[in-house]
This record gives sequence, C-alpha cells and structure tokens, in this order.
Amino acid sequence: MKRLWLFVFLFIVACNRAEQPTAPIAQVSEETAVPATHTAIPSPTASATPLPTNTPTITPSPTNTMTPTLTPPPTQTPTPELPVGLGTAVPEPLHQLAPENAAQMVELAQYGDGNLLDIQLSQDESTLYAFFSNGLYVYDIETFVMKQAVQTTITKHVNNPYAISTDGAFLAVVNGSEIHVWNVVDGSLHYTFDLGELPYAISDFRFSPNSQSLTALGRLPSGNHLWLWAMSDGEIRLHQQNDYIHQALFWPSDELLLTCCAEFSANAQMWQTTDGSLVDTLVGPPWPDGISTMTFSQDRSMLAAVYKNSIWLWDTADRKVIQQLNRRNGQYRGGELTFMHDGQVLSMYTFDLNSLRLWDVVEGVLLADLPDQHTPVLSPDRTRLFTQSLGQIHYWDIKTKQELFQFDTGAQGIFNINDISVAFAADGDTIFIKNRFNPPQLLNAQDASVLQTFDGDGYGFVTPDGGMIVTNSHPGILTFRDARNGRSLFTLDGYNYFLFPDESTIATWDDEQIMLWNMSDSEPLHVANLPQSGMNYVWQERESGNGRIPAQYLDFLQNTAFPNNKNYESPDGNLRINFDQAKSEIIIWKNSQNGPPQQLDTIHTPEKPRLLTFLPDGQTISAVQNDTSISLWHIDGTPIITLPAYQYILDYQFSQDGYTLYATTSNNYTESLRVWELPSGNVLHVEQYSLEMRQGNTTHNCFRRPFAIGQLGNLVAYSNTQCQINIVQISDWRILHTIDPGFGYGGRMAFSPDETLLATGFQGGEIKLWDTQKGILVHSILEHDSPVEDEPTVHFAFAEDGQLLGTSANGVLRLWGIWP
Repeated sequence: MKRLWLFVFLFIVACNRAEQPTAPIAQVSEETAVPATHTAIPSPTASATPLPTNTPTITPSPTNTMTPTLTPPPTQTPTPELPVGLGTAVPEPLHQLAPENAAQMVELAQYGDGNLLDIQLSQDESTLYAFFSNGLYVYDIETFVMKQAVQTTITKHVNNPYAISTDGAFLAVVNGSEIHVWNVVDGSLHYTFDLGELPYAISDFRFSPNSQSLTALGRLPSGNHLWLWAMSDGEIRLHQQNDYIHQALFWPSDELLLTCCAEFSANAQMWQTTDGSLVDTLVGPPWPDGISTMTFSQDRSMLAAVYKNSIWLWDTADRKVIQQLNRRNGQYRGGELTFMHDGQVLSMYTFDLNSLRLWDVVEGVLLADLPDQHTPVLSPDRTRLFTQSLGQIHYWDIKTKQELFQFDTGAQGIFNINDISVAFAADGDTIFIKNRFNPPQLLNAQDASVLQTFDGDGYGFVTPDGGMIVTNSHPGILTFRDARNGRSLFTLDGYNYFLFPDESTIATWDDEQIMLWNMSDSEPLHVANLPQSGMNYVWQERESGNGRIPAQYLDFLQNTAFPNNKNYESPDGNLRINFDQAKSEIIIWKNSQNGPPQQLDTIHTPEKPRLLTFLPDGQTISAVQNDTSISLWHIDGTPIITLPAYQYILDYQFSQDGYTLYATTSNNYTESLRVWELPSGNVLHVEQYSLEMRQGNTTHNCFRRPFAIGQLGNLVAYSNTQCQINIVQISDWRILHTIDPGFGYGGRMAFSPDETLLATGFQGGEIKLWDTQKGILVHSILEHDSPVEDEPTVHFAFAEDGQLLGTSANGVLRLWGIWP
C-alpha cells in the first residue's frame, strides 16, 4: 500500500512539473567537452541503444491513465437461514457430536407442520374445527376456506388437553402446569391460568353452554382440585381442593355447576357460576351416604345419580326427583352410568355386585342383571343385548335372560372400546362386529351366523342411523356398505370420517385433506388442504422421490419417528415379519422393489407373541411369548431357544454382535434388568430396582424405565432404586456414573455411536445430553416448545456417523448438528 501511494505522489509531482515554464536549453557543439559521467544525446537516426544518464527524464502523461487494481478479500460462504425446510439442501454438519461441543448444537432442518388430533363440528354446523399438535385451524363449512388459526402446541399428556367454547370464541389448552386460553378470532393469548402443579390427569375440561365459564378437574400431587374461571375477566370464581370431587357438570341453565362425587363420597353440590357461591346440596347427609356417580341424559332433561341404595332421576328444569330405581339393601357403588335409546334406558355397572344392570326409565323396571358384564348394546326393539367381558362378546335374550351366543375375540383382559365394538343395523336383523384382532364381520341377528367377513378391512363403524357400515378397505379408502347385507354402496377417500347431524353430509379426512361429501350421490362438495406431519412428508418422498428431503436422511428420519418399525425389517432390508392375530402365526416376507412382498415361511406360536424383531444377523427372529419369555427362531421356522424371564417383559434388545440379550421386566412395584448370553442362554446378570422415590412428603414414580446399550458394547444405562439412571461398564458391571434425568412414566435413552454422549428423554419434550465419561449434563433441548411433564413426548436417535441428532415430536421432524 505504501508503494502505491508513493507511485501516486510521484505521478502528481511529475504532472505539476510538466505544466511549469522551462528555461532555454544551451546548444552544445560536437567539440564541446562533456563530463565523463554524461553521455552525448544520440541523434534521432541513431540505432544504438542509449545508455542511462543522470539527467532527469520527464515522463509524458499517458493518454489513458490506468487505475491501480485492488485485490478484493475472499468472498465468505453465506450462512444459511436455519432451520431449512422441504426442497432445501441440509447444511452438512462439520463436527462429530461430542461432550465438548454439544452445547453448540443448532437446528439444521425441520420437516412437518403437526399431527391431526381431532375434527369437531360447531353446534350450529357452520364451522369445522381441526385440532393439530401445532394448534387449531377453523374452516367455514359453506366455502371450506380457513378463516382463523391459533398457533400453539397441543400435546396428549392428559386425556382432555383442549376445549373449544360453544360460540367458537375461545380455545383452552392444557400446557404443563398451566391452562392457556386463546382468542380464536385473532389468535392471541387471552388468559393464562396457573394450576400450581403438574397434573397427573385433567377431566371435565369444558366451557359452559353459554361460553362464559371454563371448568377443569385436576388430579395433582396435592390431591383433586376443581377450578371455575370466568371468561369475562379471567378470574377464578371457584377453587376447591377435595378428593371427593370426581365430576363437574354444567347444569342446562348455564348459571349452575354441579359437582360430585367419589365412591361413598360427600354430597352433590350446586354452585353459582357467576360468583362461585354454593346454591344447593342436591340430596342426603354427608359421607358415607353420598352420591357415587351421576350423568345427564342426551337431551339434558334428566339427571341420573347413584345415591345410597337406589338410582335417582331428577327433572333438570325444576330440580325435582321424578323416579327412584331399584331399591336394594346396602350401598350401591356405581360406575359406567349411561343413558341409552334416547334416554329411555339407563345402564349401570355396579362395583360391589360386579354386575351390569339395565332399567326401563319410563316404566321404572329392571330389564337385565348380568354378572361380570360391561359395555351394553341394545337391539332397536330392546329384546336382545350385547355385552363384553374378559376377551369375549356375549349375546343375550332380554325377555328370557338367557345367553344366546358367545364370541371369542382373541383379546386379553378387558379390552378397549375402540378395539372391539358391536352395532345393530336399523332394522335389528343384522349385527356388525368390529374387532381389532380379527376382520370385521356382518352377522345374522337371529342365530349369529356369519353373513359376510370383510377380509383385509382394517376397522369399521355403523352410521348413527344404523343404515350403513363404514369399513377401511384400503389405506386411505373408506367403503360404505348396506348394513342389511354388506353390499358396497360407494367409496370415499379418507382414513376417518364423521357424519353430520342431518345425516346427508359426511366429512372424511386423511393426512393431507379434509373432504366434504354429499351422502346421496357421494359427490364431493368441498376440499381443504391440511397441514402435514413430518412423517407424512417422509412417506411421500419415499414414494415420489421428489428430492424435497435429501435421500440420505429418509431412513434416519423414519427410524427417528418410529423406532419400533425398523424391528420388523431385517438389517439389510430384504426381509420383513408381521404377526397374524387370527391364525397366531409369524409370517416372514421377502421384500421386492418391483412388486408386492413374497411370503417365505410361517411360524405357528401357541401364545400370541409381541415385540417381534430381527437379530443383527438378519437370519434370526425373536418375540415375547406368554408375556414372560423370549423365543428365538431361524427364519426357516426352526426353534433355537426360549429364555424364561419369570416376570412381565417390558422391552428387550440385542447387542450389536447378537451374542447378548438384554431385557427389562416388571413385577408389581419393582422392575429388573436381565442379561443372557447367546446362544447358550446362560444368565449373565440380574439387577432389581424399585419404582418409587420419596422426597419429603412427595412420592415420585418411575414405571416402565428404559435402558440403552452402547454400540461399541462397552456401556449400558438403566434405572436404579432411586429412579435415577446408572451408566455401567459392561465388562465388570461397575457403575461409572449416576445421573438424574427426571421422574415419570416411561422414558427414552440412546447412546451416541462412540458412546461419549447419552441422550435421555423422560419429561415431555425435553432431551438431555450427558457426558458419559464425567457423568455431567452438557446440553438440553426443549423440543417443539413442549412442556416439561412426567411422560416423554419426543423420540430421538443419533445418526450412524455421530454427526446428527434426529428428533420427532408433535408431527415435526428435526435434524440437529454443529454449524458452521
């Protein structure tokens, strides 16, 4: 730079001199002597090269002055705006994830907009509400245009995590130990209600019919709590801490809230919603002669309550007793109290008698008393009855009180109502049975003979009017059939549906769209696009290969979102296994890139297996048998060994070389880690730990604790008796460190490929990264702003090269790494 300025300076000086007047130059003859140091000026014709002289030479100004060229500094690669989404290249991570750099992790990529949780229709049928894990989307029924949206995280850590007001103005969401109330019109947060503690469960979470009040029942560490908030100012009108309160129902008049009642509890009480004052005590003296359960009829004109030794019915208009059913000696302990047939029949399962009872509400007579039965379904003429018990469905004649038929469902224990259900057709002549364990069937109502079996259909329902059967005949296809004979009427796109109250319009939806159809001609009325989950994007990319997600990340993202799915496929991807519940067989398939898979072999099992998986060699498969043992077979069906665990098996994994089997088992309030050597079956290690830890007056639970095995075979992590995690050296079973990742039900853990990091997920969407050499926490990630709660809501996995951490929560897939 100095040389450049010197050049410029000299150039300016030379120019100035050239512009000044010069003195006459003396003429020198040839004879004139010149100093020896000077050279004669050559003539213009001289061809000799002139020698340099000491006489200053004035350089004429150039015609076009050249500006000196400056070399610009090297251009830096611009930092991408993170996280990138679909169709954008993922920045390649620059570093291996390690304890020393874990805190520098950033989110590199994000795929997905959330999971669809539920679809609801407003009472006036003008608005459709779509609840997603990332918020609420509101659609106008006439145009199917989205008119409002609320962006908030909705997780299913409690049974009823959200509620929409009747007028559609408010959305209430349980978020950890808080309830957030959002203004649906502008999407703003309206109120925040602090519950004080993280709830174990929330029930009766609803707005009043006039949308002016919000109530919630919470089961908290400190006991049962009831809250009533006013939407006008967000203030608490009523807060009761009472373990006897198990129900909270708004009276049809809106201004009253009715609360009751634990088993043998205190009275049912009525509260004024405007100021929270006690208005009335419904019946009876205090404990032990209180109300144990209550429910409204469908039209809310009657209230039924189990009180003392009878079922009492009240007229809700004037709050007067209108009927007393079935007086008996001794106190009723009621549950499953339900109105049926438009309020004409009342059913109740009694805990003390272990029986199901049905009454004719109009006549006040007992219709049936059936021991050890649940979930009644009455025929249209009320002469026949279906009930459920341990793994079976029973068919009764009401008049004769005789059992007509019995069906074995294949279910173990009391099954979920969503697994098995029964419905009569409108005329009562046919019966539809939906069974998760077997294909749906249509039966003759007179003799229970099978009229049709819908092989290949995944599930089914009967429309509310009893006229049609809806079955899932193919992924994404709903088939509507005549309920009288099973004949196919039409098919619609979608995974699920609901029928509008007018029974002429139906809404179906899949992972991408909500569709509105005319039932009379099955013509589409409207279509609206939905936000999509990250997993749906991965599936689309597998099918289409559009390149919107880099191909090298597809397997990794799929395994991150659904880690158990990879167990059903061999490590090389050539084989796949599944279980046929109806035949009690494990089926082995060979995958094909150009066609459907080819069945290779079947393995018949006397007990219905679970937790099927391939061993690392890809030639051996395993499964839990009879809940307490693990069996291994060669893929040709040859049995290898059965390892008894003597307790209920929660989970099991194989070491990378396939020569060691690890399993966790449960027995009441203790769990154990069991380790076997393969193929000998020798027991290498057994360690038992408790499931509770007391801190002062608080008891923490840690049921179904996970374990993790390092890929190098050096480390294993599992629970201890303090609900903490031990990091153990496998060679000598020495505890290296004990860490405290949090309490709660379940959990997830994974080692990085080099075993220097342990990722734990025990509390909601929080992931903690631990240094396995020092036993210290080095970084935490709160995935998708999920609240911290006592149950994990996030899946995660390390990439095989150790440079990425993948997470999956609430329908969003993310890639984390070090950048730049």
